[in-house]
Amino acid sequence: MKMLKSLLMAMVAVAGLSMASCGGNADSKDNAEAKTEAQAEETSTDKAPLDLDNLKADLTVVDFNAVWCGPCKQFAPIFEAAAEKYAGKIDFVEVDIDNYPELAEHFGVEAIPMVVLLDSNGNVVNQNVGFMDADQFEMFLSGKIEE
Repeated sequence: MKMLKSLLMAMVAVAGLSMASCGGNADSKDNAEAKTEAQAEETSTDKAPLDLDNLKADLTVVDFNAVWCGPCKQFAPIFEAAAEKYAGKIDFVEVDIDNYPELAEHFGVEAIPMVVLLDSNGNVVNQNVGFMDADQFEMFLSGKIEE
């Protein structure tokens, strides 16, 4: 009986520890802190990253993302490399959906990362939801770029 009672107590202790670590409190807290810090940095300037009435390039690529989004973090260096490659030909703009929800709503962003290709009038030419590797992103852009 003592052995059964000890085993039962051990199981209750392990279950309690498991429940405490599965709640996601640490991750949620870290994500919330990262979000708050990023919002403070981004909202310190009231200027939106994208002015649809004053697009300067023939094509603009908009990356809708968030600081807490893993696939967005993976896509960032691919987006930055393309921005360097096509500098002067295409404008590349990053929009954090938490800081600019009105832009995300305007383009119907429901999942991120979401990349939108706009013409000079602000019309959507192409869009993609989800992570793209470098080759996929190049294919996304390729129909609209003359080198």
